[in-house]
Amino acid sequence: MFALPLQALAADEPAATRIVVGYPAGGGADGLARAYAQAMSKSLERPVIVENKPGAGGTMAAVAVKGAPADGSVLLLGNIVVNVLSEFTYNKLPYDPKADFVAVGQAARLEIALAVPPDSAARTVADYLAAAKADPQHAAFFASPAAGSLPHFFGLLLGKAAGVELSHVPYKGGAPMNLDLMAGRVPAAFSAASEFVQLHKAGRVRMLATSGDRRSEQTPDVPTFAEAGFPTVHGSSWLALFAPARTRPETLARLEAAMQAASADPEVRKAIDALGMEYPNMTREQFSQQLPEERQRWGAIVRASGFKAD
Repeated sequence: MFALPLQALAADEPAATRIVVGYPAGGGADGLARAYAQAMSKSLERPVIVENKPGAGGTMAAVAVKGAPADGSVLLLGNIVVNVLSEFTYNKLPYDPKADFVAVGQAARLEIALAVPPDSAARTVADYLAAAKADPQHAAFFASPAAGSLPHFFGLLLGKAAGVELSHVPYKGGAPMNLDLMAGRVPAAFSAASEFVQLHKAGRVRMLATSGDRRSEQTPDVPTFAEAGFPTVHGSSWLALFAPARTRPETLARLEAAMQAASADPEVRKAIDALGMEYPNMTREQFSQQLPEERQRWGAIVRASGFKAD
């Protein structure tokens, strides 16, 4: 009789768990998901597999998980664009970022950085802004990996903080953007710091600032925006696991415990380091409380920009 509750709980456990990634195999999000999947399978004692479902900037993956069984069998590797910004950048979105998902936990953080070409005269953020103000026809442009991305809005945020009108140049991905940045075809770019770290170390771009509360261990020579005189230009992007909103608290607790164990796994830490990301720094409860604050903050910035993706 005493064993019956445990048997019932075991019966409720799915045979396997899928982590749905809204981007192609081989990218940073995919690599992080696979590292977590392997580590989480040990704690959950069942297979955890990664399913790539690219399309519409992660929207197709979100829709797939929205309607999935709420039993821990299907999770979404979400990010700040899919789970926060999309609410404000799309007029018609086939899912509700607030109502359709519940957070399991943060998988990694990504600081946002400003970088310039290696031969740029700008050695500081102030240098870049002074050039942009003096020569708006040529120097007041910044690139980002995509329109509607967090780096896009970080560029606008810096311009507002400095009182300088900066013009956005969207790219279709970080690789073509970095090629043009290294060649000096764009005067500056905002992106996840992980996009620039190795290029900065190799002298192929120059990082001017990062958006974290403190300097990154990856680039201790690069100041934060706050250190550069712009304390309002702060925050991070992130990758996190989400479950369908109807998932039971006990299932979420088990998934969170598996995530926390995975984040301390040496192989997961190695993957986070290799991808130039930062370790997760909050519990599921803390992360869940942060989401409404981020929606309020970035919603105001997106609305002020007038940008719409559709």
